[in-house]
Amino acid sequence: MGVALHDVGLVKGAEQGAGGRVVGGGRAPGVGELGGRDVADHGDQHEPGVGRAGHPLDLEPGDDVLQEAGQAGRLGDVERHEQRMAALTVAARAGVHGAKRHRADLVDRHGVTVARAPGCEMLPHRRAGASSPRICHGPGVRLAKSIAPIPGRRLLVALLVIFAAAVVPAVIVPTLMCRPADPQLEDLGPVGAFALTDERGEPFTDAALRGHATIVSFLFTRCDTICPVTTMKMARLQDRTFDAGARIKLASFSVDPAYDTPPRLAEYAQRYHADPTRWRFVTGPVDDMRRLVEGPLMNSMAREGVTPSGAPAISHSGYFLLIDGNAHVRGAYDSGDIRKLDDMERAARYLTRTGR
Repeated sequence: MGVALHDVGLVKGAEQGAGGRVVGGGRAPGVGELGGRDVADHGDQHEPGVGRAGHPLDLEPGDDVLQEAGQAGRLGDVERHEQRMAALTVAARAGVHGAKRHRADLVDRHGVTVARAPGCEMLPHRRAGASSPRICHGPGVRLAKSIAPIPGRRLLVALLVIFAAAVVPAVIVPTLMCRPADPQLEDLGPVGAFALTDERGEPFTDAALRGHATIVSFLFTRCDTICPVTTMKMARLQDRTFDAGARIKLASFSVDPAYDTPPRLAEYAQRYHADPTRWRFVTGPVDDMRRLVEGPLMNSMAREGVTPSGAPAISHSGYFLLIDGNAHVRGAYDSGDIRKLDDMERAARYLTRTGR
């Protein structure tokens, strides 16, 4: 709303009426004390927003009031001019909204004249040419309603809820729904009773196959064809089933038991970093080994000559067997097919999970 000033000489009158007490006395002149003489030093020159005498002054509630800082008692022309503008603006507000609400309060702060409307907040501000000016936003300023900040913990909880709401339907539910069906394992018969020896010279009987799943392979230490490859795959299975611990064990039976004594098997086991608590290497009398290997374990120990390296050529397959906790053979898997090895591992975990 525009304000008509009847006399723009208010400021000089205020300075003369106050008798120099504006700076030194710390008392603000009342609106009624403001004089009626023209304050404009140059008739048509005026600050933006400040009209000449008799013209309306386009000021709105909340227009900024500048305060200028200067040395006590040594204000320059710029400081005096801006103080006059501040007093004029406050007087204009008093004319519209009443002297009680917008009465000027000119306070002497360590020799610095401050123009301040009651209840306004002084905000830091810098402008070229002023030593330490500030901007005062008056009580008439209507500020946009601010949004209260969200506490950090509540924000974190909200983000976690959003994350869970996105992940559970998109990942977890499909994973559970797409879980492969339990393997259908055949019972290929019991292993039967036997008594043999492991790489540490300790007894290895059918009791060592009970109470857990066992993955079985066949090898001989002089083999330079398939055995190193199958043994490396057994070592990989040992690592892959590490989390199962004693619930999934491994056993490698020699098909050359006359040569593969416990010390030779122990050296071979160390070469492939076998864990003696989970992976055993088995040998024994030739006839006992043949009866077991070519019987319930369904492999071969037939000799077919000698290899170029001088090792015997023993015909045995690279199939692995899976034996359940009751010492029954539950499956034969081609070690040359990585998918079959994955199926065997899944079946072994199934046996441990169901206690079969």
